[in-house]
Amino acid sequence: MQLIERYLQAVRFWLPKAQRDDILAEIAEDLRSQVEEREQMLGHSLEPAEVSEILKRRGHPLLVAGSFLPQSGPMDPVLWTIYRFILKVVLLWILTPILIVAMLPGVIQAHDHAAAYLAAIAGICQSMVFAVGMITIVFALVRKYGVQRVTQLDWDPQRLPAVHDAQEIPRFGSSFSLIWGIFFLLWWVDLVHFPVLLHGAAVRIEMSPVPVVLNACIVSVWIWALGMHAVNLWRPWWTRARAWIWLALNCATAAVAAWMAQAGPWVIVTAVSPSDTAGVASLGRVINSAVTGTLWVAAGILVAIILLQDVRRALRGGTSQPPVGFSAAMKTIQ
Repeated sequence: MQLIERYLQAVRFWLPKAQRDDILAEIAEDLRSQVEEREQMLGHSLEPAEVSEILKRRGHPLLVAGSFLPQSGPMDPVLWTIYRFILKVVLLWILTPILIVAMLPGVIQAHDHAAAYLAAIAGICQSMVFAVGMITIVFALVRKYGVQRVTQLDWDPQRLPAVHDAQEIPRFGSSFSLIWGIFFLLWWVDLVHFPVLLHGAAVRIEMSPVPVVLNACIVSVWIWALGMHAVNLWRPWWTRARAWIWLALNCATAAVAAWMAQAGPWVIVTAVSPSDTAGVASLGRVINSAVTGTLWVAAGILVAIILLQDVRRALRGGTSQPPVGFSAAMKTIQ
């Protein structure tokens, strides 16, 4: 029944969460009945090609999922499902992280942070409205001129993705971490110039030089993390190899964070006016103590994550129990 499991997994992707369990169970029961009836007729267990024919008659997973959705709406349920999915991908997984990372330097460097923050929020909203408008126009054209192509999909059940019961990785978190990580790496290697953290009327705060070996370790760990986030965005579920790589990566990150905490000071505070030297020196000690404490806390949190989560996940091979609705559907066809 591996082919049916793959089919149910594909249908599940397009179903709304509130109805997913019941709908999957209903589809699985219907397929089970068809398979049993066919086996009784032929007198033997069905071959994959014969199961594939039953699934083709049942319909494309997207069309099957769309048939269970409300029929009232601005467009065909299938087209509406694709439309909502595209909106989610563009707005949440792509546009929001890019806009936040792109506008953050301007907010930090602005003299009036409140005004810069409001301007950034307005810019994000404007960009989202524009994106929604463009996507809606495209789907309106598809609805008018190409809806038959959407609802008459040619497909092969034997080419459905393999079933995975691994723990799902949220794509939004992966995309945000990837985009933010790229920006941080470009800044860290000085490709995006942001050397002065603060230049006010009284003080100037900037980064201290980083030891060469430590800098190489930081860059290496960061590049590995970016690679993992990219893989998680492409294939959003844990595997055995990925679980062990992530465990090793978090161990290396914790070690680097502890090394960074001991390698300070990380910030140089200089006085614009010579008369403020004593107060500036005290400010520098406070800031560096805060940075050191933050790094130690980060290292401790990573150690806790490694012990409580990463080790267990790696020992399980990256897998967890399938979603409840999917498990219930599977039991009806076994």
